Amino acid sequence: MKKVLIGIVLLIPILVIACVQIAGSIISQSAYVAVEKISLNATEHVFENVGDSFKLNAGVYPKIARNKEVKYYVMQTPEGKDDIVYMDDRFDPEKYNAVVVSDDGKVTVNTYCSFTVVCESVSAGKRAFCHFRVGSGKVHTVSVIAPTETLRKGERVALLARTDPQDADIDGHVEWTSNNEAVATVDQNGIVRAVSDGGVTITAKVRSGETVVEGKCVLNVGGGVFRDDVIYVSSNEVPLSDFAYVTDVTVVSGGRISGGKLIVDDKVAYVEANGEQAAVKVIDPKILEFLNADRMPTKLFIGKGQLALTPVYVATGEYAECDVVSSNEEIAYYKDGFIVPVSVGKVTFTAEKDGYTVSFSLEVKRAVSYFFLSDSELSDKQGIKQTTVYGNKSFTDKSASSYSAESATEFTRRFTISSPTDISPSDFRWESDRPDIAWFDDKDAGLLHYAENISGVQKVTITATAKYPVYENVKIQRKYSFYLTEAVNTYGQKDFEYVANVSREAISMHGDAIVEEGQENGRWTNYYVAKNIYGNGHMIANYAYTYDERNNDFVKIIANDVTVSNVTVRLRTPVEVFHDKNTFGKAISFSENEFGTWGHATGQRLEYSIVEFARHGITVYGTDVEIEGCIVRNVAKYGIYAMSRCWSNDYVQCNNTTVKNCVFSNINCPAIGIESGSTDYNGEVVKKPDGTPFQTKQIVKIEGFVDFYNWKSLDDLNLLGDITDNPIINKAAEDYIKGQFSGEKYADFRYVGDDGKQYVNLGIFKVGGLNEANADILTSGDTEEDEVALLDKYELGWIAEDLRGIVKPVYLYGYMAETAPITPDMVFEDTLEAYAELVNGRPQNKQ
Repeated sequence: MKKVLIGIVLLIPILVIACVQIAGSIISQSAYVAVEKISLNATEHVFENVGDSFKLNAGVYPKIARNKEVKYYVMQTPEGKDDIVYMDDRFDPEKYNAVVVSDDGKVTVNTYCSFTVVCESVSAGKRAFCHFRVGSGKVHTVSVIAPTETLRKGERVALLARTDPQDADIDGHVEWTSNNEAVATVDQNGIVRAVSDGGVTITAKVRSGETVVEGKCVLNVGGGVFRDDVIYVSSNEVPLSDFAYVTDVTVVSGGRISGGKLIVDDKVAYVEANGEQAAVKVIDPKILEFLNADRMPTKLFIGKGQLALTPVYVATGEYAECDVVSSNEEIAYYKDGFIVPVSVGKVTFTAEKDGYTVSFSLEVKRAVSYFFLSDSELSDKQGIKQTTVYGNKSFTDKSASSYSAESATEFTRRFTISSPTDISPSDFRWESDRPDIAWFDDKDAGLLHYAENISGVQKVTITATAKYPVYENVKIQRKYSFYLTEAVNTYGQKDFEYVANVSREAISMHGDAIVEEGQENGRWTNYYVAKNIYGNGHMIANYAYTYDERNNDFVKIIANDVTVSNVTVRLRTPVEVFHDKNTFGKAISFSENEFGTWGHATGQRLEYSIVEFARHGITVYGTDVEIEGCIVRNVAKYGIYAMSRCWSNDYVQCNNTTVKNCVFSNINCPAIGIESGSTDYNGEVVKKPDGTPFQTKQIVKIEGFVDFYNWKSLDDLNLLGDITDNPIINKAAEDYIKGQFSGEKYADFRYVGDDGKQYVNLGIFKVGGLNEANADILTSGDTEEDEVALLDKYELGWIAEDLRGIVKPVYLYGYMAETAPITPDMVFEDTLEAYAELVNGRPQNKQ
């Protein structure tokens, strides 16, 4: 900055500038129109087969956006890895690419998986998302998983048939067989009972379409004493061989051993052998049970096979021929010995015979093999700051036509599942790492409650874990982190207006606050902001303004210690060419306290925001304000207009304006205009009680980098615009300024563009009217003496002396042609890389 921003002194001896507000050029200016929205031809797509492709097509808006280029990529985790859920254990992502996304949006899938593709605009980093998965294809492999490879005689274990891909559908049921039932038997639910010593192979056969796939498991049986922990019998006299694999059995209680038999005294006897115990219970031989019901799963997944339900007599284990009835066949029905799941819900199956009944209850669910939350860290990356800050309070009705103190509010946020669509929040366990400020409802799944008082901006991480994964040993889980503060979430213009102007609370924006063109009374809509605004990349706009409102303050900051962050403010719809006849109002103003009170304001701040399509971008009146990381463009007058004036003998404005890491482009007049007048609007000198005149003061501090993409052709140059009502005087002023710049004296400031035209850079402009401009421009936090490096003091003194008493100088700062880091043919592109520089600054050697 110090090396390239040079001060120019221009004198206008033919004009008397009597403390009028300085005005900018009325010359038309080409606008830079950024991307505001992206839409895709699909938000979710299911591939039928591995190897298939799908072409994404993006719509970029507005249509007049300067750069419509987009890029496509697979969404990543917060750790920077591709966020892909693999469904096939055979696939090695270290060797092969699961997904290939071409530059033009063609998505090709190479394995069974689920993922999200992001379409991102190069301009402004706007994003759209499409979820992908490969359809539940055929089963390719089956693995039989056993909890142990060695069983004791009498032991029962449940085996699991695991398929790849994980979300493949199974037709009918899994067929289980044992190659040696003398060693171990297996029922049609995969429950093995060890019978005698030896080895056995258990096979699971799965049908998927026309394909039949098998998986095997080898088990060894050895040792063991009793047939089960509890043995049911129909007689008080039971041969030891009916329930024990050894003969040295002793009775603990309830019976005795006689003649190789157990004699049960009443209904139950407890026996022991080799350190193991069992209970032998005498029951009615007609009592029913479902075979191995105590080992059967109580959850059945749709598309993952069927469940065998076999009624038997408890005492003998023999099949009991009877009907099995479902309590709700819309959830699951019984056919040919199997439960067939249909839809999600709870259901009970009952069998009845000879006055005895038995029932079995289960829950039908959709197994979760993957899921995506409705929210993600990437979708929260919005605006220049690439951040979203959530408020802890919302109106219950988020789209009401009006709001008042009686409008219902809530301190909650609801989380949902975006994909797959056939599962619900109740299928998950929800946890928060900050239960002191954010906790989940015990009964309403996915509903997060907020504390009413939150200090500062806090980070919260929530975790959603599937209750019903396809396989219990595979955890299906996602985490999501977000920022939370004490503010009201707004979703449109009406709630924004109420919170800004009436309830005067901090605002977190989750939708644009736009007054549409032609909206009744919309032209009178202004906002008076007394608390922070977290814009989250959204927009505050009024498209109903007309020429009559050309000097209105649209968003006005009226209190100390207010920060407006990460928002776009504008006062008309985007156009390719603008001027001050079609661009109105002051987009955002920083000023003293509210109407009726005077006093210098402090602690005001605008950060990481875009100000565009307005007559003046940012105006500053009597305040200390920091403007950091902002883009100011498409402005008919000044990007920043800082004015200090003497209003009366007890009220004088002064400004301290810090501009850091900002970009100014496509502005009709100088990017920053500074006026420090010591007269009132009538041109009268305001004096102190002792009779000496007041002198206002302005300080503009330049920190980090400040780029001026603001070159103007000498053909179109009009530094001051129509400052009087006399067109002859105005034309004379224009011609004089052009003449000054065209002379040899300012040759170093003229840049010859590729089109052959001569250009000058309009960076910073300061004027005092009839008074000497009392404004210091400082750089990099140094002292006022730093201005010496920017101004030719000798020449300034000579010209001021020569014309003293006629008019005071006006000062223009701009790039010298030879050392200009930005030239007329350069266009500022608001890319994500540019955003990062606005937020974080540049390396020192690039400042």
